Amino acid sequence: VDPGFGRIFTDHMAIVRYSQGKGWHDARVESRANFGLDPATAVLHYAQEIFEGLKAYKRDGGGVNLFRPDANARRFRNSAERMAMAPLPESVFIEAVEQLVRIDRAWMPGGEGSLYMRPFMIANEVFLGVKPSAEYIFAVVASPVGSYFKGGPAPVSIWVSENYTRADIGSNGAAKRGGNQPQTRRAQARGTEHASARARFPAGRAATRPRDSRSASRPDTASPWAQCRKRTAGTGEARSGPASIAWNGRHSAPGRPWRGTAGILQRSTLVNPIRGAFAGAIGG
Repeated sequence: VDPGFGRIFTDHMAIVRYSQGKGWHDARVESRANFGLDPATAVLHYAQEIFEGLKAYKRDGGGVNLFRPDANARRFRNSAERMAMAPLPESVFIEAVEQLVRIDRAWMPGGEGSLYMRPFMIANEVFLGVKPSAEYIFAVVASPVGSYFKGGPAPVSIWVSENYTRADIGSNGAAKRGGNQPQTRRAQARGTEHASARARFPAGRAATRPRDSRSASRPDTASPWAQCRKRTAGTGEARSGPASIAWNGRHSAPGRPWRGTAGILQRSTLVNPIRGAFAGAIGG
């Protein structure tokens, strides 16, 4: 059965907002809904937007596996810095993904299927002018997905383009942004004309800068998710969830804090599944 990847989405989305005066704030999980955008919203004119993609898999015993969310969080931060956007703390990125997995876990297919998570950020300040936006929305939506190769693994035909370049030295090809996608469509169409499944491009030497380990996210009370946990603490309410979420060989169970080790973000265990602070937003 086709799970409807990319066209059918789960019931909720995680969202965090940013403004220059307040920083990252107002973290929540709420019913999936449209954004109201003014025609002069910055992302529509200046393309300040980035995204990521990762999957959550069912594990025998009822738990969930996430594949390298810390690497996605790190690349997301690097992409934001390259696009002159507000860098999102890696801990906030990971917790947003985990919170959405907990609430929408019923959408996760079994077998070779998974829940595809799409974190993204857009510039939502309303203005026309030559400057970076002062306001951003970070959100995560999810869609159930089946096996990557329909009909099982098979050889892949590739047509190599010598005329179209996706990345080059000094460009932003290393940033995962929507603007990298349209410029590949013409080559993709040519590849289809040559009866191949995919097109590949000679790439320049664009690469992310070496990451300073001191920039790794560390837990603090200023985290927007920490603020949500504070509002939830003591309510006596908790949304039931999978026994644990694991990634990179580490397991996490409810009720434990984050910890950082030797400048590297490390997840030991998960915070409590939250309900009280979000009950109104997710319909109780």
